[in-house]
Amino acid sequence: MSRAFWGFAVGTVFVLSLSGCTEVHTYVGPRGAITQEVKISVPQRFAEGVKVITEKLLGTGWRVRVDGRGEVWSVRAWRRFSADPEGRPLPGVSFKFKRVNHWFRATYQLQAHYDPKELFVTEAEQALLANVTATVYIHMPGTVRADLSNVQADASGVVSLELNPLRPATVQLTSVGVLWWRVGLLLVVIGIILFLVAPYIPRILALVRPVRIRVVEE
Repeated sequence: MSRAFWGFAVGTVFVLSLSGCTEVHTYVGPRGAITQEVKISVPQRFAEGVKVITEKLLGTGWRVRVDGRGEVWSVRAWRRFSADPEGRPLPGVSFKFKRVNHWFRATYQLQAHYDPKELFVTEAEQALLANVTATVYIHMPGTVRADLSNVQADASGVVSLELNPLRPATVQLTSVGVLWWRVGLLLVVIGIILFLVAPYIPRILALVRPVRIRVVEE
């Protein structure tokens, strides 16, 4: 798998340098399921070629398709895997996920690590990637806690990073989300209790005698 990815990187990096637009989206589910999508913007004449290379070299587990209009098209490769407790979608890329449930909320912890030494080992590969950057987006469940994370999220809760393929990187994120199914279950239980108790409320009120306070003036 690692050799295949090296070949893929070397074969397509020239196209990437022409387009200058590579995006990686990581969608993290509340139970540790991760969908990773790589989007490469290329000139239309390169699109089908990059698609064929991607399908052959990434192998099973990845789905690839081409979208676009006009001169610039997009080649998308994506796959779904579990990161609970750890997932490795590519050599040098690892994810660790942990979920901690509380009464009506949950804490989600994600650690993503990238090590280029497992991907690009030759001087030729490193030279080709010298001027290439990738924008990485991480979509976490719930709201990202800035005080417990080493990167910041935007107003929509999405973390965006500009990464150099030749530099290692480690991202640690912690987010908090509401367990709506538990909230809904509590409301249902309260509703059932009120429904069962409602016929007896008048009797209960009738048994409760009002308290009278008598004030004596001297």
